[in-house]
Amino acid sequence: MELLLDPEDRGYPAEYLLSRIRGRRARLITDWRPLIFDASPFDSLSPRGTAKDRSPEGVWRNLTREYRWVYLQMNKGLRLIFRPFFLYVELRTLFICLRHGNVKKAGAVE
Repeated sequence: MELLLDPEDRGYPAEYLLSRIRGRRARLITDWRPLIFDASPFDSLSPRGTAKDRSPEGVWRNLTREYRWVYLQMNKGLRLIFRPFFLYVELRTLFICLRHGNVKKAGAVE
């Protein structure tokens, strides 16, 4: 059973992926001070880019969306190197789904 997708290899070189990640970094957090020192760090997140949902679940959803984008942009060699990291990230998602499935919350697993 495969836990990770095995998309077609687009053949993008590592330099291409690094430049795309640097470009996307402009939407990320630039000032960490409010996140570290404020009582409610999620309120200090700016709604720039695609991260409009500032709840902890929304932040996690956006982070997993970014991980998915990076994984799909990688060539086959990079996917093999970073496979343990992506598997670790997906295990957390799988455990959350199992926990919600155990409680039988309707619609929570999706």
